[in-house]
Amino acid sequence: MRRPGSTPAIAVLLLFAAALVFAACHGRNPFTNYEATTSPPDLRHVPRAKVRSTMWVLAAEANHLDDLLETPPAPDDEGARQDVLATLERMAAAARALDPVGQTSQHPLLNRYASQFIRRVEHAQRAARRTPPNYYMASAVSSSCHLCHAASAQASATP
Repeated sequence: MRRPGSTPAIAVLLLFAAALVFAACHGRNPFTNYEATTSPPDLRHVPRAKVRSTMWVLAAEANHLDDLLETPPAPDDEGARQDVLATLERMAAAARALDPVGQTSQHPLLNRYASQFIRRVEHAQRAARRTPPNYYMASAVSSSCHLCHAASAQASATP
């Protein structure tokens, strides 16, 4: 028994089928968005062992940079400039290894600040290449390691 004014179920199904055929004939896939939104995200991660070993490299280079800048080098000391630039380049290469395009680590602070750290290192490199060289940003690079690790330690200590 059908209520007056209601559409029979078969008519609704025929209308839906006609819409699908119409969309298919005009080159549109009606399920394109559906497939794209149901695919899982690409969960490629930087392995923890790589993060740990690269952090050790960064720590060693930061300590070396601190040693180089403990007494400010003379503006005309080209050997000191080259040492600082080489150390900064090794730090940049290590940091880029931690921030590959399309990958993340399981460390939220690293994910958030890796690209900012790389920019800071690159800025320090440009400043050290100036004539006369400016090593202020290079010392700030080393300090940023300590600040991030202090924030990480504080976040893990807070219940």
